[in-house]
Amino acid sequence: MLPSLRPRLHSRLHTGIAAALVAALGGCGSEDPPVDEPGPVYPEAAVEIAVDEMGISHVYAQSDTDALFGAGYAMARDRLFHMELFRRRALGTSAELFGEPAVKGDVGARAFGFGRLGEADYARSKADRPDDAKLVEAWVAGVNRRIEEIESGAAPRPYGLRATELDFVPARWTPAHTLAIGKVLSFGMSSTLEYELLATLVTRLAPNAVTDLSFMLPSKDVYIMGDMKPTSGSIPSPVLPPRLDVPAGTSFDFKPLFGPFASNNWAVDGAHTANGKPLLAGDPHQTLTSPSRFWPVHISSAAGGGAFDVIGFSFVGIPGVQLGHNAHIGWTTTTNFADVSDIWEVKLDPTCDAEQVSIGGEMRAVQSRKETIVIKGDAGNTTREVTIRSVPGVGVFLPDEILPAPRGFIADGCLLFGWTGFEPTLELSSYLSMDRAKNLDEFQAAVDVLEVGAANFIAAHPEGITYHVSARVPDRGDPSSRPMPWRVVSADDPENLWSRGDLPPSKMPRWRAPARGYLATANNDPFGFTADGTVENDPYYYGTFYANGFRASRIESMIQAQLAGNGKMTVEVMKEIQLDVQWELADVTLPVLEDALAQIGTDPAFAAYEGNADLPKLGEQLRSWDGRLARDQAGAVVFNALSWFAAKRAFSNDKAYPSLLFNAVQEFKPSVFMGALYNLLEGRFPSSPATERDPRLLLLDALVDTSAWITQRFGSLDASYTWGDVHVAVFPTEYGGELEVTPFGVEGGDDTVNVSPAPFFQGEQVREHFGAIQGSLYRMVLGFGDDNVPEAVVNFARGSREDPESPHFSDQDANWVAGDYAKLLFKRDEVLANAAEQQTLDPVKR
Repeated sequence: MLPSLRPRLHSRLHTGIAAALVAALGGCGSEDPPVDEPGPVYPEAAVEIAVDEMGISHVYAQSDTDALFGAGYAMARDRLFHMELFRRRALGTSAELFGEPAVKGDVGARAFGFGRLGEADYARSKADRPDDAKLVEAWVAGVNRRIEEIESGAAPRPYGLRATELDFVPARWTPAHTLAIGKVLSFGMSSTLEYELLATLVTRLAPNAVTDLSFMLPSKDVYIMGDMKPTSGSIPSPVLPPRLDVPAGTSFDFKPLFGPFASNNWAVDGAHTANGKPLLAGDPHQTLTSPSRFWPVHISSAAGGGAFDVIGFSFVGIPGVQLGHNAHIGWTTTTNFADVSDIWEVKLDPTCDAEQVSIGGEMRAVQSRKETIVIKGDAGNTTREVTIRSVPGVGVFLPDEILPAPRGFIADGCLLFGWTGFEPTLELSSYLSMDRAKNLDEFQAAVDVLEVGAANFIAAHPEGITYHVSARVPDRGDPSSRPMPWRVVSADDPENLWSRGDLPPSKMPRWRAPARGYLATANNDPFGFTADGTVENDPYYYGTFYANGFRASRIESMIQAQLAGNGKMTVEVMKEIQLDVQWELADVTLPVLEDALAQIGTDPAFAAYEGNADLPKLGEQLRSWDGRLARDQAGAVVFNALSWFAAKRAFSNDKAYPSLLFNAVQEFKPSVFMGALYNLLEGRFPSSPATERDPRLLLLDALVDTSAWITQRFGSLDASYTWGDVHVAVFPTEYGGELEVTPFGVEGGDDTVNVSPAPFFQGEQVREHFGAIQGSLYRMVLGFGDDNVPEAVVNFARGSREDPESPHFSDQDANWVAGDYAKLLFKRDEVLANAAEQQTLDPVKR
């Protein structure tokens, strides 16, 4: 028989929790879980909520449970409609509100069983961490207190739920609901599903691109663990499929369920700071939404002897503080991109309908369940039945409805998806433990509770700094023995299955008190395994899809420049780094272009460009540009267009690289081609169709394209235009209405430190505006005062509340765009002195 794919599962979990796992993969995830018997009534003592001038709620209570109760109430007061949308996304019931456009997301939620996984996580929490389960229950009770007030008329319905809008009051929350939302967030932060599908598309539509362009190769050799390049062997010849012939005119929109996430964080040891204590900075890059998916809060039970006194940012729908600081330490995180999920191709007929399938040479039973999705329509609700199939203990078959491209482009068989999060986990306990940590040892122990949602945590304490990662990463064995699972792999080969357990802690990226004096991550490769463009020759396999290294390179170079000659780091310098929009792609591009312009009129190979007066004019504009993608810069507009036209000419050639593949990649993750262009111009690709032509001619052709576009877009090359005119932040909202935000100009670009990635093309046309739907949802810089208590300054997008009529709906946007920071009030006397609102939640007696 096939060995257990997760051999430690049943030895670790209680039987009831293991049964909950079976329900998670076999249940529908759409029905509300049963409500527990009535428990304690909260609060037991009065809870005070003070709202400061930034709209941040500070919750003060006499016990931990009362503090969490107050935090749940305050979030529901500020964001109940938003919470409801997240809950529906997790349970797969969004189409009941938003109709056909939401069906794909609902099918995905049902397929992955997030609702049942929330139940399973709650069951494990009650068994293994009962005190944390009580905190979640108290938080949920606070949410339900606000819902009761709305039901009774004691509080008005929030925007979106009023009679003139969607006209309903949300059902009561359960702990399983919030843990289901947590599972969705963990999936979004840890899954490489879309990356692996896209990589498989590349290998099938343009097989040579894997070797020609080495798309794993970073643009900058900057690695989280320092100057490591632990490649252990020769580069094996890749086993690539024959090129898939795609009929002319074929197109598809690569629309992932989850967009790519990115972030920056770094810390500097006290030996290199002005006051001798560490400094910490972090800015998570996630989808811009209205309202923001983050909610700022301060939760304190310290006055009553409790364990919480923590402030920062919570994900909407989740208890506690996920990123911020308490009275002892501060912490930030970035996405780690450990490979914790695989996609196996299973040979079945196109319907993927079978009672048994062959997995690793053994027949395994297939479970099927019917999911009924309610879809709102103009003529009333309709229903659609979807069949979800899974192999217990292995994974779920990906429904065609949720794939970002036609399945036939990806595989010849059916796609079975496995994720380490398809088991009960304790990630919320991990974050609650971080909230309570008093030193770096306790913080690291809290991170070690994480099994999914792999993240690069950096924490600072007056005594030092640490970088710590924890996740269950399957051990895939010897990387040189077969293709590693950065793309779809065969389910027939038992070596591709998870039969070896997980990588041990010794193989996790971790670094405490580095001798160089600082730590920095920006979604770059932790170890340097990708330094040679492959992951098939390293000591072990950890992951594949890292950032190009531009942001990490810029952060480290700015830190090193400040520390050179015994310079000291300050809060102001940390802010300057965080807001930096210098685009390192220009460092290699502009010298090549300058050389090209100098050859016109002297080299016969450049004769085609003679007499074109636009080229020297644009060249002069780029010479006077300072290399920053700043809102007031015209050169930024020219350079961005030049880069994208050059990338399209180099990497969109139907003979070698199909245009539909170029369009899919630039839509999903624009920075991929900016990294490829950098490597091309730097000569880091040994040979490919893209390198057959003189790169100087490539850039001149792109400059001709740029001239034509600017003339068409603005009327002439002499017109007045700036980066802020064309590069805008877009804040999507599911509901629309008054939550809609008019896009506005922002700084940054595809891979600047102050990041703001945006696709340039829409099909074959250039977009009217380059809309960034991802960015730094908040920016925080943290140090320590004379009393060793953390002190932070922040700015964040949108505001704390979802009501468009509230002064805190969008009051933070101006500071966020301008990069103006405000003090994050933490000490109680400061908070109360600056309180704009105050509320008391009286105790309730049975």
